[in-house]
Amino acid sequence: MAFEKIGQGFLSRNQYKDNDKKPEYKGKLTIKLDGREMEVELGAWVKENERGKYFSIAASADIGPKEQQKTLGEGGNSDDEVPF
Repeated sequence: MAFEKIGQGFLSRNQYKDNDKKPEYKGKLTIKLDGREMEVELGAWVKENERGKYFSIAASADIGPKEQQKTLGEGGNSDDEVPF
Protein backbone atom coordinates (compact mmCIF):
# COMPACT_ATOMS: atom_id res chain seq x y z
CA MET A 1 0.00 0.00 0.00
CA ALA A 2 1.71 3.16 -1.16
CA PHE A 3 0.69 6.54 0.15
CA GLU A 4 0.47 9.57 -2.08
CA LYS A 5 2.01 11.97 0.43
CA ILE A 6 5.60 11.76 1.56
CA GLY A 7 5.86 11.11 5.29
CA GLN A 8 2.64 9.10 5.55
CA GLY A 9 2.34 5.44 6.39
CA PHE A 10 0.51 2.86 8.44
CA LEU A 11 0.87 0.22 11.14
CA SER A 12 -1.41 -2.79 11.55
CA ARG A 13 -1.35 -5.90 13.71
CA ASN A 14 1.07 -8.55 12.52
CA GLN A 15 -1.09 -11.58 11.71
CA TYR A 16 2.01 -13.79 11.36
CA LYS A 17 3.60 -13.17 14.77
CA ASP A 18 4.67 -16.57 16.08
CA ASN A 19 7.52 -15.59 18.42
CA ASP A 20 8.61 -12.62 20.57
CA LYS A 21 11.25 -11.43 18.08
CA LYS A 22 8.68 -10.68 15.39
CA PRO A 23 6.96 -7.30 15.66
CA GLU A 24 3.44 -7.02 17.05
CA TYR A 25 2.67 -4.40 14.39
CA LYS A 26 3.98 -4.06 10.84
CA GLY A 27 3.58 -1.34 8.26
CA LYS A 28 5.13 0.95 5.71
CA LEU A 29 6.12 4.59 5.47
CA THR A 30 6.73 6.56 2.27
CA ILE A 31 9.81 8.82 2.38
CA LYS A 32 11.91 10.82 -0.04
CA LEU A 33 15.64 10.12 0.08
CA ASP A 34 18.21 11.65 -2.26
CA GLY A 35 15.42 12.94 -4.46
CA ARG A 36 13.67 9.61 -4.92
CA GLU A 37 10.54 8.25 -3.29
CA MET A 38 10.79 4.94 -1.45
CA GLU A 39 8.88 2.80 1.02
CA VAL A 40 10.35 1.94 4.40
CA GLU A 41 9.12 -1.15 6.23
CA LEU A 42 8.22 -0.60 9.88
CA GLY A 43 8.03 -3.02 12.78
CA ALA A 44 6.71 -2.10 16.23
CA TRP A 45 6.72 -3.89 19.57
CA VAL A 46 4.64 -2.87 22.60
CA LYS A 47 6.98 -2.38 25.58
CA GLU A 48 6.39 -1.22 29.11
CA ASN A 49 8.47 0.57 31.70
CA GLU A 50 7.83 2.56 34.89
CA ARG A 51 6.25 5.39 32.86
CA GLY A 52 3.78 3.11 31.06
CA LYS A 53 3.40 1.43 27.68
CA TYR A 54 5.17 2.60 24.54
CA PHE A 55 6.12 1.43 21.03
CA SER A 56 9.63 0.31 20.21
CA ILE A 57 9.98 0.85 16.45
CA ALA A 58 12.44 -0.47 13.84
CA ALA A 59 12.63 0.70 10.23
CA SER A 60 14.32 -0.90 7.23
CA ALA A 61 14.57 -0.10 3.55
CA ASP A 62 15.73 -2.34 0.72
CA ILE A 63 18.52 -0.48 -1.04
CA GLY A 64 19.91 -2.67 -3.81
CA PRO A 65 23.60 -3.03 -4.65
CA LYS A 66 23.50 -0.45 -7.46
CA GLU A 67 22.12 2.20 -5.11
CA GLN A 68 24.68 1.30 -2.46
CA GLN A 69 27.55 1.57 -4.94
CA LYS A 70 26.27 4.92 -6.21
CA THR A 71 25.93 6.22 -2.63
CA LEU A 72 29.42 5.04 -1.68
CA GLY A 73 30.96 6.59 -4.79
CA GLU A 74 29.27 9.92 -4.23
CA GLY A 75 29.91 9.98 -0.48
CA GLY A 76 33.62 9.26 -0.66
CA ASN A 77 33.39 6.20 1.57
CA SER A 78 34.30 3.45 -0.90
CA ASP A 79 37.45 1.39 -0.40
CA ASP A 80 38.83 2.69 -3.74
CA GLU A 81 39.16 6.17 -2.32
CA VAL A 82 41.09 5.31 0.84
CA PRO A 83 44.40 7.25 0.68
CA PHE A 84 46.58 4.49 2.22
